Amino acid sequence: MCSLIRRAYYTFLENYQMPLANFLIYLALIFTLTIPTPGYASSPNQEKLQEYALNPGWLALGHYRFNRLDKEVESEADNDQFFLTPEGHKNPQQELVAWIRLIESSHDSIPEEFCRFPARYRWIVSTLGITSGWSLDDCSELQKWLDKVDGDTVSLVFASAYLESPSSMFGHSFLRFHTMGEHTKLSSSTINYAADTAERQGVFDFAYRGLFGGFPGVADQLPLFRRIRNYSDNEGRDLIEYYLKFSTEEVYRLKLHLFEIRGRDFEYYFLDENCSYRLLGAINTVKPELNLLSGFEAWAIPIDTIKQLEQHNLVTEIREWPSAQRQLYFHNDFLSNEASELAISIALGNKPPKVPDTYSKSDAARILFIASEYNALLINQDKLDRKTRKTIAHDIIIARLELNTPANWPIHPPLQKSSNGHGSGRYTVAMGYRDSSTFADINYRSAYHTFEDAIFGFNPGAEVVVLNYGIRARRDRILLQELDLVHVKSRTPINSFFTPASWDFGIAYQEKYFSEKNHHVLALEYSRGRSYSIADHIISGLIGSSANISQAFSHNHGIEMLGKISVLKQTEHFSYHLNFQQGKYISGTNSATKALSITAGIPFEDKLLSLEAKRQASDSSYQSAVEIGFHQYF
Repeated sequence: MCSLIRRAYYTFLENYQMPLANFLIYLALIFTLTIPTPGYASSPNQEKLQEYALNPGWLALGHYRFNRLDKEVESEADNDQFFLTPEGHKNPQQELVAWIRLIESSHDSIPEEFCRFPARYRWIVSTLGITSGWSLDDCSELQKWLDKVDGDTVSLVFASAYLESPSSMFGHSFLRFHTMGEHTKLSSSTINYAADTAERQGVFDFAYRGLFGGFPGVADQLPLFRRIRNYSDNEGRDLIEYYLKFSTEEVYRLKLHLFEIRGRDFEYYFLDENCSYRLLGAINTVKPELNLLSGFEAWAIPIDTIKQLEQHNLVTEIREWPSAQRQLYFHNDFLSNEASELAISIALGNKPPKVPDTYSKSDAARILFIASEYNALLINQDKLDRKTRKTIAHDIIIARLELNTPANWPIHPPLQKSSNGHGSGRYTVAMGYRDSSTFADINYRSAYHTFEDAIFGFNPGAEVVVLNYGIRARRDRILLQELDLVHVKSRTPINSFFTPASWDFGIAYQEKYFSEKNHHVLALEYSRGRSYSIADHIISGLIGSSANISQAFSHNHGIEMLGKISVLKQTEHFSYHLNFQQGKYISGTNSATKALSITAGIPFEDKLLSLEAKRQASDSSYQSAVEIGFHQYF
């Protein structure tokens, strides 16, 4: 600009007859053309613009990820309305340019895009140094939402696994916002991200669309007591709260981005783009330099996302919320069998809430306390007659007030946190022997937990495996031995309070022994029954069926009816599972099968040593196998 001014000055000297007024107009025109317009101190060149477009903060806000194969960048958002430009989902630079032009253009009122994507707008203005005349205070809908999500600190809450729902078999997580020091404020606000399954068409549609996409993900806001009622009271899930190391400014930025993703902009997948992954992505917009989503390209287990936060020192404090059922069982252990039965009868309304004088006042207080807690759980789960349950609850309260004696209990022991348990992934190397032939197996499990794994931090009687495949090497060939897409086993024992069902569900390509030979089949299996706790063992009985596809069957398919009896024992030092299974094919073949197996596991450090022995029968033939394996968690 200085050179232009000098040139104008010399021109004036050489042509001094130019009127002074004309020269001043000429000089003003030069200033007008050379002074930067409001916005940048100087417009960025192409290289600088590309640098901003690839900034981790901008990529995180757009949920852009680099494809490992072709290194191209693309957003995980599935809604075109999440971007300003048609190519915005795969062109962060084009999207950034559109935002810059929108901010620099003149408007009579604040543009809708600024209020729809406040985190993006705020990042561009602050990072690129753009001057804007609009404030987010002008966004009425945003401000109403921020008023609901009050608080200057944030924590991530993990709800333990719930096997009765396929979407929650790995656990679930949500965010809680609260004011510093208000640890137990039940009205504090929570943000939950989950699948909108209102349009599901049956169980199989629910499982298919959850695994392979089809449900939109949506965020909702509820007070903490509503989450506790749903997860803790209704589903019996423990809650563990991880307080995050965020400044007040970072908490505000997190809220802005949560406002951006509250709609139906992402499809929900149970295995990867689930609740925990999306919340971790939101946290990543506040801490983009940490690249928190690295390592979650294929799947995201909720507890692994928490481990990621711990590894980056983002967790400052941990608080436990034992489930209502867990506390009920814990308190009930301090009552005699007779006292427990009386409490249950009172809660069900079978007996009036009057404790005989043979019990001390302290014991009577405990009996009425158990009756009150159990009655509340039954009401929450809608398991009592609606006409009489309020009367029962009222009578119990009156009896407790008249007794006027507190029910004193020991302090509940600390929960075993899943984040301190074994890794969800597992490598296996095994050697085996079957009918005079040796073999070697190499196995890879993506997730999550089996009966023989170390039990610390996991639910007893629960097995969840996803994407498990193994290769077997024999003397003559190498083949794919198994491919478990998913299998879930629930062995929760019934008790005096509840009678949960036990069940098995699995979809796998596996080896089966029938018609006196080994065949590889694609099998879909479902069994259901009951489990009982006897002498520290879980004894189960189930019946079900298996639909199979293989060329070994006539018409390439067969259906097998199944019956199972199993014995399971799990401790922190060892576990074993004894299983007897009998089957009869009703189509595809007329073969009958039997199998007796035992699998044991001994954990040490982050490893596991396992031993499996199996005896199978098909019609008049038999087959025996034994295998020893070494497992490494990750």
